[in-house]
Amino acid sequence: SAAPADGDGAAAGDAADDAAPPMGLSSSGWSGRGVIQQMTSPTADKREPRHQAGIAPRLRRDRAEVAPERRGEHCGGLVTINGFPLRKAFKRIIAYVLQEDLFYPGLTVRETLTCTARLRLGGSEAAKRAAVVDIIATLGLQKCADSPIMLCSGGEKKRTSIAAEMLTAPSLLLQDEPTSGLDTNAAIVVMRACRLIADSGRSVLCTIHQPSSELFEVFDTMLLLRKGGRTVYFGQLGAFSGDLIAYFERNGAPPCA
Repeated sequence: SAAPADGDGAAAGDAADDAAPPMGLSSSGWSGRGVIQQMTSPTADKREPRHQAGIAPRLRRDRAEVAPERRGEHCGGLVTINGFPLRKAFKRIIAYVLQEDLFYPGLTVRETLTCTARLRLGGSEAAKRAAVVDIIATLGLQKCADSPIMLCSGGEKKRTSIAAEMLTAPSLLLQDEPTSGLDTNAAIVVMRACRLIADSGRSVLCTIHQPSSELFEVFDTMLLLRKGGRTVYFGQLGAFSGDLIAYFERNGAPPCA
């Protein structure tokens, strides 16, 4: 199991001044086996760049710690897995799903995943094909398995992106805005697939913006950042977000009706 951590897991309010520190330096969190966690910010103004809270850069930095020379970024803070500092060797158990779905449009879903399996998996050809069949079934891609990628819906493309990373059976799955550009139904299908992945004993971390109430309930924990990357809240959401609501009400927010 994977647990990037440098905090104590408690909800945190920020009472510091409004001076924005370097992105990510003031935020902390952890994730455990079987947990699906969202990383989000309260910004609703579309004119303000989404990176102002440092969410996407933080996710990239979790990944860049594994191979910083690829990103050309300086990574600060402490990232650990099961208590051990993150090392390049750990990249085998970390998968990163980009926000953009990158495929050869003329290949089918099955051909795309088979090609990925041949490049990234060891073992016999039969074992690789069996892994492709299993991941197609797990993510509900049977209906579009033999359709060209260019004819697939946005939700099917996103699930194919997730499937390509899940072929290596990672312990930690990082996703950059998996519901971006999807309609409500497609977003729900994608997040339910992520829920199945988490229930299989893996950790799933997602950056996500303005999720619907139904999507919100899929998550176990939330890291809420404000502008500058400071932590506003980190902890369990609770049933119907009860823990989150209680925390803000205790700290002066108007009671929810």
